[in-house]
Amino acid sequence: MTAVGGERTLTESAASPCFEPARHRMVGMFGSKGRLELRATPIVALAYLVAAVVGGIVGTSYELEDPPGDRLLGISQILSWGLICLMVEVVFVTPLLLGFSYLRWGWLNGWTGSVIGFLLGALPAFMLGGPLDVDGTHAALGYYENGSMTMRGWEAGASAGLHVGLIGLACAIAFRMIAIRSAKPAKEITSAFD
Repeated sequence: MTAVGGERTLTESAASPCFEPARHRMVGMFGSKGRLELRATPIVALAYLVAAVVGGIVGTSYELEDPPGDRLLGISQILSWGLICLMVEVVFVTPLLLGFSYLRWGWLNGWTGSVIGFLLGALPAFMLGGPLDVDGTHAALGYYENGSMTMRGWEAGASAGLHVGLIGLACAIAFRMIAIRSAKPAKEITSAFD
């Protein structure tokens, strides 16, 4: 029920949130609605695959000093890097996309997505390439001396982190270009009698 003059009563607006104007509802993190949105599900699935292929190509391009004589070797390397990228996308990116889609996070945009993609590749590769001695080979390579990491170990970790971080960055950019679009502004509904 509305009061005289078209005003809503206090009990009417408090009883049902659908009577509240959209600008007063808290949507997403920090109360701001993001300007980006996901495309249709088939296009997002295509973006997963294309980003994995881009990651496979970028990863293979860093590994090959000379063009391989055997084309099958290059294709297998692209597939292996692509599968690694696809697994990382499914495990880490999918929860971010769900939060982005349902909560409309304003902080998750192209820049932060690129930084997340770079860090998802760089940090594990840096740790495995230098500081973490998983199988005991780093000490034999001169990465450690008297229990502390040498400059050679830090350089190896930074090189591995940069390499794999750029793969993650390329995947994030490719995914963003295909799966995310700018949100269309809501059309204002006006009466013909205004």
